[in-house]
Amino acid sequence: MKNVLLILPLAFGLVILAHATSSNPPTEAKQVTNKGENGKNNPLITKACASAQYKDLCIKTLKEQPGSANADIKTLAFMSLNITTSFGKMVSDWVAEKLEDPELGPQIEQALTDCSDQYTDAMAQLEDSMVAFFSNAFNDVKTWMSTAMTNANTCEEGLKTANAIKVMGNKNKEFSQYCSNVLAIVNEMTKLRLE
Repeated sequence: MKNVLLILPLAFGLVILAHATSSNPPTEAKQVTNKGENGKNNPLITKACASAQYKDLCIKTLKEQPGSANADIKTLAFMSLNITTSFGKMVSDWVAEKLEDPELGPQIEQALTDCSDQYTDAMAQLEDSMVAFFSNAFNDVKTWMSTAMTNANTCEEGLKTANAIKVMGNKNKEFSQYCSNVLAIVNEMTKLRLE
């Protein structure tokens, strides 16, 4: 019975992650799905992004999300987490595909292999963040998101060391920005819940 109780949260998290990542991921930070009623007039979006380091990206991506017009701050936080998960999956898939290129030099191949490992870990952190989010364990969400950002930064450092910084373009930077925005929104949500 104990084993079943331990597995249930993980199974729930996997179902949520599968649902969250089933939408088409953005191919770049500036291209986000824009279907249905968006949040142009939802004042909570500006409030949710108030402390975001990448405020313009935070507001823009949330306003473009279907259903954001009437979303409460917890839903906006989930949307941001979902956007980040989709983007992280896109980057992870891109790295895996790039590793299939037979013309990669050994240094670049090693750097990208390390990046692949980092993004595998980052996606696990995002999965943990989803589980924590639905358990209202928001401090855990912050921990996992910070760790995912560290994974992207480690990938970027490996590319610099291999003199291959241009290989991934801005993907690591954009992923880190999305993670940072999730952290900011979760912080704002936590503050509002205490008011």
